[in-house]
Amino acid sequence: MTPVLIIVGPSGVGKSSVMSHLRARGGMQLVSTWTTRPARSYEQGALADHVFVDDETFDERERQGYFMATTSLFGLRYRYGLPHRRHWDDTGGLPVIMLRSMLMPEIVRHFKAFHVYQIEAPRERVAAHMRYRQEEEGDIGTRLELFSREIAAGRQVAQRCFDNDGSPRDTAEAIWRCLREDFSLRECPA
Repeated sequence: MTPVLIIVGPSGVGKSSVMSHLRARGGMQLVSTWTTRPARSYEQGALADHVFVDDETFDERERQGYFMATTSLFGLRYRYGLPHRRHWDDTGGLPVIMLRSMLMPEIVRHFKAFHVYQIEAPRERVAAHMRYRQEEEGDIGTRLELFSREIAAGRQVAQRCFDNDGSPRDTAEAIWRCLREDFSLRECPA
């Protein structure tokens, strides 16, 4: 079975931005999580990290056993679901799942071969990014309260950590170099 890359990190550290640079290189297959939260203005089209659905659709998928795991985060009302592997769009390439470090027990339960990479950024940059993407202040406060604990938890499960304090493109390049080593990728796709 193909190993899986797990990308973890707190809200706002740039997981999606870094991942968009990695996906542009090719050779990767992002496993989109499902969520009941509304899409942000920039989360549209083929490069969205989530499948955005209403509660009714999410509930139906959950009843059908579509998800290997579901959760709500930070006491917010939105739910997230990770589809079972049999439902992944198997277009080839390295499967990549982006999630929060507190969900790693589900990964351990369902996968034997995986690497965990954590993306980090300074707390001040994360707070500014959350304000930029116009999240509600209550959501920002809740997420930032757990920021340090989430960084620490991610470091306990990650084989590699990447500081995204510069450009997401530079962070993606650093990750790509490690992917070549960890997943025996021989060369960068064109």
